[in-house]
This record gives sequence, structure tokens and C-alpha cells, in this order.
Amino acid sequence: MPSAQGTLSPATTEPTLRKIDQSIDVQAETPEVQTDPAPPIQATQVLPSAINALDLGQSLYQTKNYAAALKAFQSVDVTKLTQADQTWLELLTALCHRRLGNLDTANATLREISNANSNDYPIPVARWWLSQGERTDGSRQLANDLAETIEPLIERTNKYVNANR
Repeated sequence: MPSAQGTLSPATTEPTLRKIDQSIDVQAETPEVQTDPAPPIQATQVLPSAINALDLGQSLYQTKNYAAALKAFQSVDVTKLTQADQTWLELLTALCHRRLGNLDTANATLREISNANSNDYPIPVARWWLSQGERTDGSRQLANDLAETIEPLIERTNKYVNANR
């Protein structure tokens, strides 16, 4: 009994198979390869002018990205800055070092700025940061001294408590 779709016979399949065979036998035509050189690459200016590394560093510092800010500050061409801007740059660089834990480098730079004979804004700020660093360092030393004193007492107390259990 024939199916609802019809029966497959050589008469119905032969034309379809012949078309498939013909499509396989036909060689695909390959397009000729262009030998013309590629067009030159065009550069597109994204920003209207060169990036101001000092402004970029200040923005990065304000967003607490101190490592990137330090890198930006180190790329500034100081020969194009006024003396006041150079002092400001040194202060910001020192503060980045401080935030990154490079306290010796930061304190050395802050001392250099503090010793300047000028009334520029960065100088009193550098002196303040230097005094805060000295207080912090003194507090750290005091905390370390206390820890060294208390630790043996805690060990003796623990030994005594454990011995009497």
C-alpha cells in the first residue's frame, strides 16, 4: 500500500539525483585574487589634543587609583611647568608614594618640598603630611613596643592557665 507521501520510484528519484550529481561535478569558479595593494590605513583622532598628563594624574589620584596616577605624574614634562606647578607635581607624586606604601620615598620628597623657601601652597601641605607621617610612624613604633611587651605576658598567662586545668 502506498504511503500518503507517495512512493519512491526510479522515475521520481532519477531527475533529483541527476541534478545533485551535476552540481557536484561542476567545478566551483574561484574568483581571481586581487593583486592590488591594500588601501593605506587612516588614523582617526579621538581626542581634540594631546592628553595633559598632569590633569590625568590628578583625576586618577582623586579616584584613588594611585599607581596609575603615579605613572601619569612620572610622564609629565617638567620643563614646561612653572616652579609652582613643579612643586605641586612633586607633592602629588610624594602622596602617591605614601598611599602605595613607599613611605621612605614619600617622606624624602616631602622633606625636599618642606625645605623650599617659598610661600607656594604645596609647601605647608608637604610639611603637614610630613608631620602626620612622623606621628603615624611614632604610633606604629609605640604599638610595636607594646606588642613586644604584652606578648610574653600573654604567653605566661596562657601557660599558667593551662597548667592549672
